[in-house]
Amino acid sequence: MNTLILCEKPSQAMDLSTVFAKKKKQNGYMEISDEQLNVSGFLTWAVGHLVELKEPQEYDEKYKNFSTYPILLEKDDFQFKVSDKTKDQFNNIKKIFKENKIDEVIIATDPAREGENIAYKILNQLKVTDKVTIKRLWLTSKVESSIRKAFKNILPKEKTYGFYKEGRARELSDWLVGINLSRHFTKISRELGNDGVIHIGRVSSPTLNMVYNRENNIKGFKGKKFYKVSATINKDEQEVKTELKNKFDSEDELHEFLFENDITDLTQKGLVTDIEKEIGYTMPPKFYDLSALQEDMNDKYKISAKRTLEIAQTLYEKKLITYPRTDSRYITEDEKEMLLENIDYLKEITKINLNNELTNNSLINPSKIEDHYAILITGNDFNKVDLKEEEINVYKSILQNVAMNFMDKEQYETTTIEIAVKKLMFEVKGKIIQDNGFKALLNKQKTSEETIPNFEKMKK
Repeated sequence: MNTLILCEKPSQAMDLSTVFAKKKKQNGYMEISDEQLNVSGFLTWAVGHLVELKEPQEYDEKYKNFSTYPILLEKDDFQFKVSDKTKDQFNNIKKIFKENKIDEVIIATDPAREGENIAYKILNQLKVTDKVTIKRLWLTSKVESSIRKAFKNILPKEKTYGFYKEGRARELSDWLVGINLSRHFTKISRELGNDGVIHIGRVSSPTLNMVYNRENNIKGFKGKKFYKVSATINKDEQEVKTELKNKFDSEDELHEFLFENDITDLTQKGLVTDIEKEIGYTMPPKFYDLSALQEDMNDKYKISAKRTLEIAQTLYEKKLITYPRTDSRYITEDEKEMLLENIDYLKEITKINLNNELTNNSLINPSKIEDHYAILITGNDFNKVDLKEEEINVYKSILQNVAMNFMDKEQYETTTIEIAVKKLMFEVKGKIIQDNGFKALLNKQKTSEETIPNFEKMKK
């Protein structure tokens, strides 16, 4: 049986080729075979979007005029074409189908909606019929063991076909919104005497509007003055500050409140009416998804969200982390086993004696994983890879995030003291760290402590 494996880009195909027992490079593809994987045929690749939507003027000459709109198409009316920039590679794939009987296609593009869309656009343009069985290689890590595992768990077409439909719907809506609204607002702009083109995007323009509205809200914000009751409690030559939750719009309201509660002097004696102690825990942070990673990298290193994604993609290409474009912070039992296999590597890098079990087992939750599990390390040694400083910082942050989930919880004791001052009740809270747990990895020992004096109940 002849199988054609379709990747998204040449580098992806090179990674996949490492698992095949036999391979021979040709122009734009490889001949491959492997008895263990039960694969024999061809390995080829796209170069991004080999197939793209036609421009408006390719439907009708009248649309060359930028002022001509709306251009309204039903989903079946859209037409695609082979990109001029990448037509040579498309023809290489076409040649494989023409000269060989292909029984099976395995889609091995990026495991996401866009990857699915890229693959099916090529197959549709080639007019691949239902006589060819289509399967899906769902690959979230580029290390050899993960590739082999993915080949042994090939998915049927139906499992991921919905992603193609989503990707296609997004592409068509982007075209309709972008083409029509760009022409509309460009026309308005030119009527006002401006030159150039106004580009409108389905996502970018509403997002820009949100930023604009937020900026206006900030500029238009007018602060409102209010008053609160605060107290400085002195005990054993130590001061503790606290305040009531009440807010007052005027000094008159504040004074009336104090008078009603018999507070006539600024210096008062307090009575300790209650002392409660409670042991609490802080769990390690969840595994990273892309948003959490971007937020953390901006906080720690001032790296932009866009740059963080670029770095994460590079780390993925270099086989150091799993697929980064994920919106899940959870894993399955399979990923847990992979991490346990890499526990010695984590111990070596962090110089910490990690546990051999996850601290928070609720992170193992397949129901909270739609496309991809959380961003994890693969276990490949980053010291053996040429990385820039930014890439090292991002990688180490991901590694630390994983390692913390194999460390103990932070344990602390919270003390809550109620102090009565005449008719008012003030609350003082203290916190003592008993075990740093995972925070030891962040060098944050005892930074969150809030020490208070020793109080005794019912003592003035």
